[in-house]
Amino acid sequence: LFLAVVDCTGHGVPGAFMSMIGNRLLNEIVNEHRIDDPAKILELLNAEIRLVLRQEQTENNDGMDLSLCHFTRNNNEETGLTFAGAKRNMHVIKKERKEIIKLKGDRISIGGVGQHLGKIQFKNHDILLSKGDQLYLSTDGIIDQNGPDRSRFGTNRLEEILFKYSKYPMEEQEYSIRQEIDRFRQNEEQRDDITLMGIKII
Repeated sequence: LFLAVVDCTGHGVPGAFMSMIGNRLLNEIVNEHRIDDPAKILELLNAEIRLVLRQEQTENNDGMDLSLCHFTRNNNEETGLTFAGAKRNMHVIKKERKEIIKLKGDRISIGGVGQHLGKIQFKNHDILLSKGDQLYLSTDGIIDQNGPDRSRFGTNRLEEILFKYSKYPMEEQEYSIRQEIDRFRQNEEQRDDITLMGIKII
């Protein structure tokens, strides 16, 4: 099982176009070329995006940030997870709820020019999951949201509320996290699209 949370550059038509390209290339790499290594998938996606948009010859700098997970069910009923991220992290809270574990993605986006002059290599992170463990993937819309004093919501605040509400059912977590964001934002406009996906291993 694969799961990806993707944040493409651009809004409106350009953003939709970028999303269509990313979706098509991901499906091609995984379903047609049968590649199941997340880091390798990100490397190929980066190369294909740059090729399709002719980024070596033009000033096009579009791309995407994403989290990519590959799940495998082991014989002992544990679930293996391999994660790779392009400028996105993943958070894991084990059922014992002792701490929040951060799997750090690489500080490189997919596509674009400038930083990508050489061959890009992404890193995999492997972790074993058990029933009751919870995972969270997000775009940067939450942490970049500003409040009335212009301060950002930030990564630390996000990690605090994820851990705080992780003891509740998923539906209650969603409601509580929405409330936290609204309280922080107050009357400020939402500055970007927000995606937060929570998953519980059952």
